[in-house]
Amino acid sequence: MRALAKGDVEGALADYNEAIRLKPNHADTLCSRGNARLAKRDLDGALQDYNEAIRLRPDYANAFSNRGVVPGAKGNLEEAVQDYSEAIRLQPDYAGRSQEA
Repeated sequence: MRALAKGDVEGALADYNEAIRLKPNHADTLCSRGNARLAKRDLDGALQDYNEAIRLRPDYANAFSNRGVVPGAKGNLEEAVQDYSEAIRLQPDYAGRSQEA
C-alpha cells in the first residue's frame, strides 16, 4: 500500500478497495483510502471514508484531522477547525504529528 507515497493514486485506490473488500470494518484502511480519494480531489468520497472510519473508531484522531481537510477545501473553515480541534482533544500531542493514516 505504498503506491500513494509513490504518487500512484490509482494504484493506491485499487489496493485500498481490495483491502476494504477483504476487511470492510478496518478504520485505518478506510482513512487511508480517504487520503487517496482526497489526492484525486474526490472530496465527497474522502469525506465518506473519513466518516466511516470515525463511526468505527470514534476516538480516531487521525480520521478527524484528515476529515477537516474536506470542509477546509470547500471554504468551510469553521467546520475544519472543529475537526482539527477534536483530533487534538482526542490526542493532545496530535498537533505536532504527521497526518498520515
